[in-house]
Amino acid sequence: MRKHRLQDMSWMEAEEAFKRADTVIVPVGTLHAHGPIPIGIDARSVEKLADEVGRRTGLMVLPVLAYGENDKMKHYPGTITIDQHLIEAVYTEICRSLHRNGVRKVIFLNGHGGNHDPLLRTFEYAGAPVTIPVDAWEIDEESPPGVDQSALERLKRRGEETIERMTKHISAFAEEFQKIDVSKVLATPS
Repeated sequence: MRKHRLQDMSWMEAEEAFKRADTVIVPVGTLHAHGPIPIGIDARSVEKLADEVGRRTGLMVLPVLAYGENDKMKHYPGTITIDQHLIEAVYTEICRSLHRNGVRKVIFLNGHGGNHDPLLRTFEYAGAPVTIPVDAWEIDEESPPGVDQSALERLKRRGEETIERMTKHISAFAEEFQKIDVSKVLATPS
């Protein structure tokens, strides 16, 4: 079975993966307060989803970007926030680096609403990444204090079912998206 996670590949394996497909998946999330559930839920849910889509489709998956724009939550302990303009620049630089490697289509799986606008502005970069906002939540095995175990199990099952449905949907989308000739789509009519 071929590797699909960039961080697990050697540079030679990455070179072969870039030759196989001009589409990659970049999961993006953030770290901020969510009440009794883990601070990293926005990043962990899309990391799991991206990994499963990559496994099923064979598309390369980049490591999750666990940091994002969180200005509204910055006063809560554990929140790590990156300015919108800086995170937008990071997304753009990732696209530029991928473009140098032959990638023409980037699927950003977004697990946090604050990243939405910077991702949309990244569209201005020639290379036309596609942003898919994702609101999937994966609940940790460990129960936070004060949460009924049966309620936690129901939430966990619902999260797993949601990730499975989204994985199927995004896998089908990714397979079709790979077939698009971006140069024709982005060509300016004369």
